[in-house]
Amino acid sequence: MVGENSSRQMAAVLNFTGEPTDDYMKQIKEFAEKAGLKNIAVTVTADADQFKVSDDAALTVMHYRNKVVRFNLAVDDQGLADADVVKKIVEGTKEILK
Repeated sequence: MVGENSSRQMAAVLNFTGEPTDDYMKQIKEFAEKAGLKNIAVTVTADADQFKVSDDAALTVMHYRNKVVRFNLAVDDQGLADADVVKKIVEGTKEILK
């Protein structure tokens, strides 16, 4: 989706939280390669508080437009494999493409 909308300046960042140790960075790089991520910047931040994500969430998805959050979804471990969650995330993308 990001590659298809690059002319609209759409970008994606996958931001892992934690200390960016060499081992953690290696794990993240391996994850990105295995997942076949394309057109997505992968990074690590030790300052998760700046993103105001839930400590209980296994995954938080935020869609921004002009530095304003247009979509925010926190997902627990059980929701990671839920097709409805994926659908919500894709539908949320429409908010930043308007």
